[in-house]
Amino acid sequence: MHCTMKAMQLIRSKLGLVIPEGLITRKANGEAVTMNGEIVFTVEEATVEPEPEPDTVDYTPAYTGAKERNDRNVVAVKLNEHSYYLSSEEQGQCYIDATASATFTVVAGSTLKASVERIGEWMHHSVYLDFDGDGFTSGIEEGSEWQPAGDLVAYSFYNNGDSSDEFGYNSVGTSMSGQDRHMPEIPEFTAPTEPGLYRIRFVQDWCSIDPMGDSDGKFGDFMENGGQIVDVMLEVTVADGISEVTTENGEVKAIYDLTGRKIETITKPGIYIVGGKKVLVK
Repeated sequence: MHCTMKAMQLIRSKLGLVIPEGLITRKANGEAVTMNGEIVFTVEEATVEPEPEPDTVDYTPAYTGAKERNDRNVVAVKLNEHSYYLSSEEQGQCYIDATASATFTVVAGSTLKASVERIGEWMHHSVYLDFDGDGFTSGIEEGSEWQPAGDLVAYSFYNNGDSSDEFGYNSVGTSMSGQDRHMPEIPEFTAPTEPGLYRIRFVQDWCSIDPMGDSDGKFGDFMENGGQIVDVMLEVTVADGISEVTTENGEVKAIYDLTGRKIETITKPGIYIVGGKKVLVK
């Protein structure tokens, strides 16, 4: 469209155009209005609503700052071959957010073994994975005495629904009492099957599965128990290596990926990756 614009005025969300009569070829925003021999019409500006800011999850537990007792301190949190060692200062803190410093890498669907190196005795430990990125939840499956639910993936000892901590279970259903409750191991659990980056939490407390540090637990207060919480990141990757090579009379018969799935049958010798290392099969 060819025309001579005599005036243009922008007022916030409206654009006012003044065009000599006879040169206008179409109407906009309703009927044109004649004023002093000129056609005047107004075009509404398009407005774009800003994208809402995503909700920020607050992972801060109930207790932060210095611990009240230092005879039960976490020294390191470990997962398979990975570990994060706390500094002397961190060992005296209730909560350590090490997500910017430590990322443990595992294969999707693989078996994981967590442990906590610590000073002191008579403590229990639990592990949580934030599957949905919405903060940590935990519980015991309805109808079960021990089956973990929510983001709780493993724990060493807990008594669900009983007022006594003299008897309990771990996260695979092993019953414990007496000295077995002393320093029980955290049972194995399975890595997420969906690759991605997850937040993983290690909690030290006595007979508790509260991921935030219970202030009124039936088996003592988190601070009084010498409780401690450590967060790191967990990177879950797709299996891309070989964990096992089977042979028969020196002849390679099959190879398996890191999840144990048979991926190929072969009859030729060669170099294969076993557990992340090169292996020569002759």
